[in-house]
Amino acid sequence: MVDPFLHLVQDGKLQAVNPGSVGASKDYGSNEDDECALKVLSQIKIAEEHTKESFATIIVKSLGG
Repeated sequence: MVDPFLHLVQDGKLQAVNPGSVGASKDYGSNEDDECALKVLSQIKIAEEHTKESFATIIVKSLGG
């Protein structure tokens, strides 16, 4: 399942897409959209080496800090 409101950029960044240009069947932020997002996120498996600290480091580096 793919989030119709996000687009992968440069293999490491997500960019919001204009919902009007997507042709999505769900309204962004609707209960149906939220339920779908939770379902997708719950299916993601995080390896032990991906700790909160490692994610924080990746985010800080991507922001240029």
